[in-house]
Amino acid sequence: MVDEELITLVRDILISTYLVVGILVMLALLVLACMLVKAVRRLFSTVTRTVETANGTLENVNKASEAALKFVTSPASEGSAASFTNGLGMLIGFVAGLRGKAR
Repeated sequence: MVDEELITLVRDILISTYLVVGILVMLALLVLACMLVKAVRRLFSTVTRTVETANGTLENVNKASEAALKFVTSPASEGSAASFTNGLGMLIGFVAGLRGKAR
């Protein structure tokens, strides 16, 4: 029959092997978790920079549109017909340029 010492030795070897494998798996998961945290931090910083850039662009577009609107509407508020037609001509030229047509 099988000797008791042999069974005890095999059991001890299996327990030690499972312990070592468990420690290695835990270390691998720890490294994976650290890499995942770094990747998520980089993603958040990239998204934050992108949103800040988009906000800056929207502010610039808003300022430009306000300036163009002021340039076009200020002659009308002053009552000068010649200035108004010059502003209107500029606006028509701008729209025609957007459509790809020349005057």
